[in-house]
Amino acid sequence: MRNTAHTCRGRRSAQRGLRDTIWLVVEGRVEQFDYFMSEEYLPVDMRQKANVALGGEHAWRIGDFEAVVLTAKSVNLASLGGQVQFILPEGTCEMHWINYDSEGQKANESWNVYVERSASEVLTKFRSVCGSVDFMKEANDWRVIREKIENESIDPLEYLWFVGYFKTETQEN
Repeated sequence: MRNTAHTCRGRRSAQRGLRDTIWLVVEGRVEQFDYFMSEEYLPVDMRQKANVALGGEHAWRIGDFEAVVLTAKSVNLASLGGQVQFILPEGTCEMHWINYDSEGQKANESWNVYVERSASEVLTKFRSVCGSVDFMKEANDWRVIREKIENESIDPLEYLWFVGYFKTETQEN
């Protein structure tokens, strides 16, 4: 069964960098989450491989995502996880129900232990998602993608991206 949550995103500048605000609407209840985006701490070569949304959200190809998480760990960023998206010129088809999120930092857990654990959790879940999800079937569930397949003979996997969220030790939860 799919998660029926809807996500709206808003971005605004903040003193310490780009802040991302996400509003989730679940069963009629709106929840807001704010966080500072940490991708700026990744090396340039990793950032250059990303598809960067107007607001700064970074997504990578399936073949690059593991290296990005391992690089984030090497620069002391915690891996929060992410979700799968088809990113087309017409818009983004985000699959909220397919994610690879880590658990938050535990009480009394050192930052270094959290960085290691979060990367491990994200990679384990990412590999599980990649091994178990039929992305062609998911693509066909979106009308806009079905129409592009039928009318333009696109390969929807060419539009498949994996969002990654990271966090520094000094960022708020």
